[in-house]
Amino acid sequence: MRAPSRSSSSVALVLALAPGGPAHAPPAGGGRRPPEPVARRGESPPPPDASLSPQRTWLTLRTREALPGLDVIARPHLKLAGQRVAPAAHGPELAVRTLALALVAVADGKETPVAIPPGHWTGPIWSADDRAFALVRAGDGGGELWLADPATAPPRRIAGVRVNAVLAGGVQWLPDQRRLLVHAVAAGAASERPLVPSGPQVQAAQPGEKAPVRTYQDLLQDAHDEALFEHYGQSQLLVVDPAAGSRTALGPVALWERVEPSPDGALLLATRIERPFSYLHPRSAFPRAVEVLDRDGRVVRTVAKTPLQDAVPIGGVPTGPR
Repeated sequence: MRAPSRSSSSVALVLALAPGGPAHAPPAGGGRRPPEPVARRGESPPPPDASLSPQRTWLTLRTREALPGLDVIARPHLKLAGQRVAPAAHGPELAVRTLALALVAVADGKETPVAIPPGHWTGPIWSADDRAFALVRAGDGGGELWLADPATAPPRRIAGVRVNAVLAGGVQWLPDQRRLLVHAVAAGAASERPLVPSGPQVQAAQPGEKAPVRTYQDLLQDAHDEALFEHYGQSQLLVVDPAAGSRTALGPVALWERVEPSPDGALLLATRIERPFSYLHPRSAFPRAVEVLDRDGRVVRTVAKTPLQDAVPIGGVPTGPR
């Protein structure tokens, strides 16, 4: 019989001298917990994330867990147009949970905990005057919208609003700093993947056109992926007035990517993604329409329509309006 090699003998010696003796198969109930000093180091929450409110009145301290749990990692996600989407939450793939949130008054240093349950929360979305802040908590069916007064009231949930954060942040304050513009989850269910494809995948190249392509991951693969991207990306713009308890739909359901109000709030500069989609590029290269909308969501002016950016040289920039 051949004598063991020096490398195999060294590995056996290391395993024998390791704490707990030689390695064995993990127990039937699951994995083996590392020694307690190692476990504490890996599970200890990192220092809080700190951010200032717009008027520098409040310092926000957000404490998050060190690593996402296996229940979070195991949640289904979709790979759509260069991004990973949590379909149940209508947002990006979930990461670590927020464990605690606190506000520190800059004037006197007094720290006040914010009463929120653990979960996947955004950071505070402040009004420009520091009067209030919004929070979004990921949940099945879409994000939950919460609103708080930093001085007097803990966060309260705004009922009947489900935030879609797939293409945009989902929530922003309007110029009056009293109402919020929300990308809400559109009605309808996602289509099931058919057992038999409707046809072959066809990709056409135009003769004489150069179309350099980088290497991207998580791209669309077929017509069903296109339908899923359209379903989870589209949203209904809502104007939410927490004081009045009203919600007003603005414009049609579309793939709204960016919406910016004018300084007086009378108009909106809106960017939406259009077809055709690409199987070789992420959504940043998809066609777009940039339009000016009035308060009722009607198109006042079309500023630009950009085609699929598949012929832009690597390191180059597209031509046309920016």
